[in-house]
Amino acid sequence: MKIETIIEQFKSASDEGRKKRTINYIPTNMEVLGVRAPGIKKLVKTWWVELKELPPSQLVALDKDLVYTNIMECRHVGYELLWKNKKALSLLAYEDLNELKQGNDNWASVDGFCRG
Repeated sequence: MKIETIIEQFKSASDEGRKKRTINYIPTNMEVLGVRAPGIKKLVKTWWVELKELPPSQLVALDKDLVYTNIMECRHVGYELLWKNKKALSLLAYEDLNELKQGNDNWASVDGFCRG
């Protein structure tokens, strides 16, 4: 799955009102698209059918690419995908964790990162 596809589908599910509320409730320097949690969960469930077949190392690479987008929802999904694939999660070295946490500037991103 391509990052562009994930971003396009997020944008299709975004809500301008949600975006404004999120920016006020979770101040961040990241881009916020305004996708509600149920929408994120629905998309992850759809994507997981394909993504669960990726080798763990490729899933880690995808997760890093999601974080690099600097889009809050993409970062959240990257962390969620690692949580769903314990083999990928177990591959992470200290350097990977430092890389994945870069840019976490709000409580929601830190919570997502610390979940595992």
